[in-house]
Amino acid sequence: MAYSTCDLLEIAEQLRDAGARMLALGEPRADTTAAAKSIVLTVFAGNAGIAEVERALIQHRTSPGSVAAMKRGIRFKRLSKLILE
Repeated sequence: MAYSTCDLLEIAEQLRDAGARMLALGEPRADTTAAAKSIVLTVFAGNAGIAEVERALIQHRTSPGSVAAMKRGIRFKRLSKLILE
């Protein structure tokens, strides 16, 4: 339904402004048909937002080391097969 947390909350707001409500069939607690239930969607979206920020921070912290390793010739790839010795 959305590519990011911001998109999800924006879509939910647009639906609300149009007089419609959102009900996730796979997650009955994520429901905007009642005011008390809509907070659950916000909490779920907030947790996803935290995960997005954490992923960006990890990428920011590890990027310089990855670039330096690649300059030294280290390749980041999956091994083609398991070798038993």
